[in-house]
Amino acid sequence: LEGAALLNDVSRWTRGEEVDDVSRAGRLFDWTVRNILPQPTLTGRGGEDMVQVLQFPWETLLFGAGTAEEHAWLFILLARQQGLDAALLSIAEPAASETTAAAETAAPRLRPWAVALLSEGKLYVYDPALGLPIPAKNGISLDESGQLRIHPATFDALTADDSLLRKLDGDAAHPYPVT
Repeated sequence: LEGAALLNDVSRWTRGEEVDDVSRAGRLFDWTVRNILPQPTLTGRGGEDMVQVLQFPWETLLFGAGTAEEHAWLFILLARQQGLDAALLSIAEPAASETTAAAETAAPRLRPWAVALLSEGKLYVYDPALGLPIPAKNGISLDESGQLRIHPATFDALTADDSLLRKLDGDAAHPYPVT
């Protein structure tokens, strides 16, 4: 109950005077990535992610630090405190196996990727690892006070036009990890 009360207080203060869902979610996401220090996901010797216990959202708030998954969880709960529908999007990765037959029957491993806000039948996508909404086509602008504004792309736009994700590529050696 204390965690829910804390999340409610933070979400009410953070949303400001915004009334539309996407603007409120943008403020909540921005607050999360600005106030919670990103921590890396631990990797083992073979490059595989190690088993890591997620913090509770109230612990992430208290410690002021968390992994991308913990940023996502915190954002989702802050959004829900404002009556916004948000969910975690994951990517299926094939299970590692030596044989092709075993790989076909093994369950895929889900890798968390982004969070999505459902508003008016559209999913707006935010990447907690980058700490940014994934920009829509022509979605980057400056507001009247000179602040950078990024309008998030919808999931439908991302699946229809891979160039939106390719804009996040660092260079040929460092592509954005999702297509």
